Amino acid sequence: MTKRDFFILLIKIFGLQALIVSLFSILPTTISYTSFDGGLETASIVIISLGVIVLLYVLLFHYSEKVVDWLKLDKGYEDDRIDLKNFSSTNIIRLACLLLGGYLVIHNIPTILNLLFFIIKYDQEGLEFGVSNNLELGIGVLNLVIGYLLVTNHIFISKILEGKKTES
Repeated sequence: MTKRDFFILLIKIFGLQALIVSLFSILPTTISYTSFDGGLETASIVIISLGVIVLLYVLLFHYSEKVVDWLKLDKGYEDDRIDLKNFSSTNIIRLACLLLGGYLVIHNIPTILNLLFFIIKYDQEGLEFGVSNNLELGIGVLNLVIGYLLVTNHIFISKILEGKKTES
C-alpha cells in the first residue's frame, strides 16, 4: 500500500466518521428546536446545517484525493510504500500527528456548528449566550485550529520531536 492510498483511506474513514457524528449530534439538535419554534429562521438553520454536513461528507469522502494533494500529506517521506517493519519513529510521529489532528478537526466541527446555532437562536430571541457556552465555543475553535495545524505541519512537528529525542 502506498502512503497516498493510506491517506486517502484515512480521510475517507474520517469522512464517514464526520457524517455519523454530524447526523447524530447536529441534525437531531436542530430538528428538535424546529419543533419548539417552527419559524423560518430555524428551518433555514436546519437546511444550512444539513448542507454543511453533506458538503463535509462530499469533501472528505468523494474528494479525498484532492484533500491529500491540498494538504500535501504524501510529501516528505523517504519512500512511497508503507512497510511496517521499516516504519521509523519519525513516520510514527507523523502518523500520530495526522491522526490526532484529523480527529480534533472532525470531532470539533459538529460542536462548533451546534454552538453557532445556539448563538444565532439566542440572538434572535434576545437572550444572553452563557459564559460556559462561550468557553465551550472557544475551546472548540482552539481544538479545530490545533487539529488543522497538526495536519498541515506534521513534517515540521516530527522534525522538532525527533530532534529533541536524539539530543537527550
